[in-house]
Amino acid sequence: MTMKEIIQLLNEFRSESHTPKVLMVWLFVAVFAFVFVDGFLRGYFPSEFIFLFYKLVLVLIMSGWLWWRHYFPRRKKDRIGIVIAIASDSPEISNLKDDLVAKLSKNFENAKLSEMIDIIVLPNHHATEIKQKGDIDRFNKKVDGHFWVIGKARNRGGKTYLDLDGYVIHSPVGVKTKNIISRDFRSALPVRIEFSNNLTFQFSELTADHIYFTARFITSMAALVSGDPEVALTLLKALDIEISAPPAVPPNLAFIRSKIPILVSDSHITIAQYELTKGNTNRAKEELTASFVTNPKSYAAWVFRSLIEFSIDNNPREALLSTRRAEFLGGYDSTWKYNKTFLLLWQSNYLDALKMCKHLSRHSFDGEENTLREVFEFNEALIKNGTAKPEIYFWLGFLHYKKKNNIPQA
Repeated sequence: MTMKEIIQLLNEFRSESHTPKVLMVWLFVAVFAFVFVDGFLRGYFPSEFIFLFYKLVLVLIMSGWLWWRHYFPRRKKDRIGIVIAIASDSPEISNLKDDLVAKLSKNFENAKLSEMIDIIVLPNHHATEIKQKGDIDRFNKKVDGHFWVIGKARNRGGKTYLDLDGYVIHSPVGVKTKNIISRDFRSALPVRIEFSNNLTFQFSELTADHIYFTARFITSMAALVSGDPEVALTLLKALDIEISAPPAVPPNLAFIRSKIPILVSDSHITIAQYELTKGNTNRAKEELTASFVTNPKSYAAWVFRSLIEFSIDNNPREALLSTRRAEFLGGYDSTWKYNKTFLLLWQSNYLDALKMCKHLSRHSFDGEENTLREVFEFNEALIKNGTAKPEIYFWLGFLHYKKKNNIPQA
């Protein structure tokens, strides 16, 4: 048997280490070793001690096998867990997977993010058990990861194929936001990577880069929606520089490139909103300007601009123009409808305001409860400060009546 054949046999043995047949092999090797050394041991130890020793060795082998069969690595505390669960059908691909993880770890280390990220590699026999989303949820109770990269790697006709998918398991955000992150995570990952077997090194290198850039992108997004826009901004700007620098990154990462300016803009707006609550209006305006620089079509920026123009600049006319610009960019979000109705009432445009009120009474949208809470707080503050107009009482009465069904308060 050649050295290559011995190495291949050892790799196959390692890949099947969780199976009962491998346990039987270990037990057979142990018993064979007992027979070989029994005569020697009896010359130094009593029979009772030797029998106990044999029994202990067999128990340790069985315990070790059971531990490995059911072992799940767990995320380190205070780190973002990225779980790699790639099932492979051959020992050679298992080696490629090891190279992939090593390259991925090196990428995070070079980016000085290794203290933030914990890369968790699921053993192959567990990765092969993942058939549907429920399997990931079940395994994650033990792993406690945040982002899962699942896939299947296989050799067919002299080529290596890798199919990838991604899931966001848990994060400190609402379900809808989590679904958006999960959607973008899956969009950023390549669906399939294909290589000739004589390009296995490039296979592991390029796949690691795919996962690395995707993980950095999703980590930045998670920081933003979790309420840490400063960290998100730092990560996004560093990612933008790295993803645009030579050598060229994988071509399908154009999706990430297209999303970075949007997330940078959102980060600036989140910081601006926070600064405004602290009374730092100049800093809030600076962050608003920075937001428009990276994304002039930012819906959130136009909504925030209308707030600045009304509350700080005392210019309701410009605020209404900004709100109308947000109207064309709103998509599923309808916060602009409340802002527009308020500004129409404030400027005594009762006919158009009444049309908006009728529309609001007939329609609802996701996240409306949060918008209503902010609207009540804003208008009640105007009353408390003595700057409210009579129309504000109508506006609050209408909302209590039509949206809260609170007739006495209305």
